[in-house]
Amino acid sequence: MELISVYTAIAQMRALTKEDKTFSFSFMSYSREKQKTHGIVTCNRATLRPAPKKNTSEYQDMMLHYVDDHGQNKHCWQPAIMTFQGIKCELK
Repeated sequence: MELISVYTAIAQMRALTKEDKTFSFSFMSYSREKQKTHGIVTCNRATLRPAPKKNTSEYQDMMLHYVDDHGQNKHCWQPAIMTFQGIKCELK
């Protein structure tokens, strides 16, 4: 089974976004405020977006900001990324 580091996957996401290409990835959702998950989220045609300038959360460095399949601005926790382009991700 092929594995990729979460951080290598994020670097490749940035490179694809810079080339105006989309990518697929999945992650385990989690809301710190609600302490709740909605399970696995899969996005088939994502691109990265800059972090909001207004958000000065202490956790900002752990978040990945992206545009989903429907053009909506979303975010997820970087350590919660599970797959990138169908390849399983590991946190290392």
